[in-house]
Amino acid sequence: MNLIKVRFLKDSQPTGKSYTYDSPIVVKPGDIVQINSTATGVVVEVGVPEEEVAAFADKVKSIKGLIEVSQYGAVESVIILNDIIGKTFIKVENINNEELVFTRSDGARCIFYHEQDCCESVMIEDICGDLSVLENSPITMAEEICHENMDDGCCESQTYTFYKFATLKGYVTVRWRGSSNGYYSENVDFKIEESEVSANVSATTNQCCGTCAYHVPMAADEFSCDKEDSEGYGLSTTYDDCCDEYKEREE
Repeated sequence: MNLIKVRFLKDSQPTGKSYTYDSPIVVKPGDIVQINSTATGVVVEVGVPEEEVAAFADKVKSIKGLIEVSQYGAVESVIILNDIIGKTFIKVENINNEELVFTRSDGARCIFYHEQDCCESVMIEDICGDLSVLENSPITMAEEICHENMDDGCCESQTYTFYKFATLKGYVTVRWRGSSNGYYSENVDFKIEESEVSANVSATTNQCCGTCAYHVPMAADEFSCDKEDSEGYGLSTTYDDCCDEYKEREE
């Protein structure tokens, strides 16, 4: 075992006590690592003696991997995207490297984009993984990792923003690169566009999946749509999801 100690990151700052993990890769103190599907942490100690975990060695978990930061500068912030986690999307697409669009079964869209101005450029530079693994399965990980501004010799300023997404089907990392003369935003913007259906349904009292007769349990804390005529039939649903096939649950 290659034992290390890690402190969890919250709002990009180490928090709480350190925990022992097995690392399948070589890391060093100060490295940022992916602990599980939703959490990141900073390595505070390596070469931890196995004697320290002898009593519970079979329960020691492994980290998922290393978050590379050296090439893109130090991490400025790590944000968990709660508007995405737990949601199921029927379509995820990259539009001309300018927008990353997540579409729900009711037509509502979660959009990553940049409101372009005159003297900056913010575009998708690379996608590692297949976006299709993010479709028709609940999002289990969604986080934004923003790296501090750097000078690459070509632009006065540049910012790299990574988005890490996961479902039970796989992982996807999307890298955005923003560049400017240093006076304009290089950040990625995010917005939710409600569809006409979801907006109309949400406007009526409690007409959402959480109060719908077709919102049925699949497993612990997981539900799906049981209405065959619904676009979301058989898909995972959350309490706040909605569609035009709503039927009030009888008490």
